[in-house]
Amino acid sequence: MTQHTPGPWKVVDESIVTSDDNHCIAVIESDGGYEVVRPQRRANAKLIAAAPDLLTALEDLTDRVDLVLYRGYVGSARIKAARAAIAKATK
Repeated sequence: MTQHTPGPWKVVDESIVTSDDNHCIAVIESDGGYEVVRPQRRANAKLIAAAPDLLTALEDLTDRVDLVLYRGYVGSARIKAARAAIAKATK
């Protein structure tokens, strides 16, 4: 399993995502005109920057569900979807 650059990540200049120590995580580009896609680029950059926090929150939430119900609970479609998203990000 590949480890991602530790968060937090931040958006710089609306289209660049960096780590706290200024390592470049992503540069959001587009084929369209800059002004046309500027809001979309900013939204994509914000989503990417939130990825480490979202992953951590989702892992914590599924762990807590396991503790409350019982280890290995897979009955809920929402929990299955959460675990699938975690696997997509980490496997």
